[in-house]
Amino acid sequence: MKVYGEPTRSIRSLDNGTAVEIVDQTLLPYRFEKRVLGDWRDCVEAIRTIRVRGAPLIGITGAWAVVLAVKENPENDALLKAAEVIANARPTAVNLSWAVRRMMSTLLPRDPALRFEAAVKTAEAMTQEDVMTCRAIGEAGMTLISDLYAARTGSLLWSENIVEINKQISDIASQERLLAQLKQQGVVDPDIFISRSNQLAE
Repeated sequence: MKVYGEPTRSIRSLDNGTAVEIVDQTLLPYRFEKRVLGDWRDCVEAIRTIRVRGAPLIGITGAWAVVLAVKENPENDALLKAAEVIANARPTAVNLSWAVRRMMSTLLPRDPALRFEAAVKTAEAMTQEDVMTCRAIGEAGMTLISDLYAARTGSLLWSENIVEINKQISDIASQERLLAQLKQQGVVDPDIFISRSNQLAE
């Protein structure tokens, strides 16, 4: 996604996986701030307090929490205890338990001395997979937008931004409000889309 025109990720690793940076979503939409998590307990707190939101992001945060747990202590007992706490940070989050299981299935067969490097590689791979999945969802959403508005000239300007809209918009007025909001956010160029309200009104 882009924030103030700059490509931004809701989570990313720092310093070769020794910390992660998130967008603190408890402050949105009034403030945009990033938060560095240097301990797996920080990740658990972020999940519990909804600093990270959405099933995919919660799962990826859990994966990086396991990385930080390995950094602290890669031995079986400590790692298994940390993984249990991480997986239960939000018991109903299916992506979270899945991510922890995937990380642990990769790490436990390995020698503890080799686990941190493997953890970072696995979490990075999972993060990139999630980025590609979210991008595909965004591209599919573009089809939905085109069903609501007729394309005129120019090209789509939202790049990797994901525009969340309801599957159905019930009336013309709400369509007009959505278009106005997209224009205000710089997501849609006024010269790209025209409202289909005239067609719907007929």
